Amino acid sequence: MSNVFTLSNFRKAADAKYAPLQIDVSKDEDGSDLVNLIPVLRLSKEKRKEFSALQEERKSAEHTDFDDLEDFLHRFIEAIAETPAQAKKLLDQPFADLAFLSEVISEYSERTSPGEASSSES
Repeated sequence: MSNVFTLSNFRKAADAKYAPLQIDVSKDEDGSDLVNLIPVLRLSKEKRKEFSALQEERKSAEHTDFDDLEDFLHRFIEAIAETPAQAKKLLDQPFADLAFLSEVISEYSERTSPGEASSSES
């Protein structure tokens, strides 16, 4: 076994481990119209800041007003979608209600969250 790694090895590993969550929004489900929700480690610096602010808001807010919750979920999708057009495609679905968007965000969080750092015992 070789101890030499190429940049390509690392790129392939990162691409496999931090692939976007893809949602097929095409009507015939042939995979031709995908929305990519980008893992936080792959977001731009600006988008990571936006994501972090939304995470803090999510922790501190109760969102008892459904209009506030809807606004929050829309901003969350807009922050993690690959492009504004992809976010719009997902948010414009006729069934994109609060339950649907909550499920999308839950799935995104489960599949794309980086692992928790474990504390080492010294």
